[in-house]
Amino acid sequence: MLVGFALFKRLRREWECLEVFPQATARILGASSTHKSQAGGLAAQLRAVARFTGWPESPNVQSFQAAVHGPAHDGLDAYLSAWVAALEPNQRTGLGVPPSDVIWVPSKGLLSNPL
Repeated sequence: MLVGFALFKRLRREWECLEVFPQATARILGASSTHKSQAGGLAAQLRAVARFTGWPESPNVQSFQAAVHGPAHDGLDAYLSAWVAALEPNQRTGLGVPPSDVIWVPSKGLLSNPL
């Protein structure tokens, strides 16, 4: 964890760096009632994010697993994190105090317009 903090501190000198937390994103998406490690949890979170990203078109854990390297739950965390980081600033909301003590999640306005 300390290496991650040091990397974040170094990278933010030259690039915008966002702190994201996949479980917070799952919560905002309304898909956190079953943890991704339990039966049906990963599939529920994958379906929830696919509503806003369009990928995968027909989400299921097996096809998602074939598209990611490593365990599907780690791939889901990376997918959720990359999605939030790729959002325009007006499409995400900060939980905390920007710029350095904040976790970014999708904004409610974005969530009212699924694909």
